Amino acid sequence: MPARVARLSTALLQAGFDLAERSAPEPAWFSTLRAGNTISLSELQQQELTDHLAGIAAANALDDVACARALDKIEAIVVLGELRAEGIVFGCSSASIIRETSAANLRHLAALAREAGEDGAPPPRPGA
Repeated sequence: MPARVARLSTALLQAGFDLAERSAPEPAWFSTLRAGNTISLSELQQQELTDHLAGIAAANALDDVACARALDKIEAIVVLGELRAEGIVFGCSSASIIRETSAANLRHLAALAREAGEDGAPPPRPGA
């Protein structure tokens, strides 16, 4: 789990989150994990982990599949920011876009929007 927490923290930093301001300190029980021991997380420990991850639910650090999904959603936030900076804005909420599509699909939509912009056509709408 510490490796997944590190990947999530790194992704949040790369996405521009100020972890020093938004994140709680690493929970003391991480030393038990780093020593190679396992623990069953209590509700309090799950909350400590969520607080350490700046609000990212602890469940996202408990297994590789959940971690990969969370990393993709964090990357989707980055992609949406890049698109906004380029003036590409989709006609639906950012939250729904992040929930419904992957970062890779957003990058594909961005490429289509850029191509359409070069051709003078309006950018495609998600789901079109």
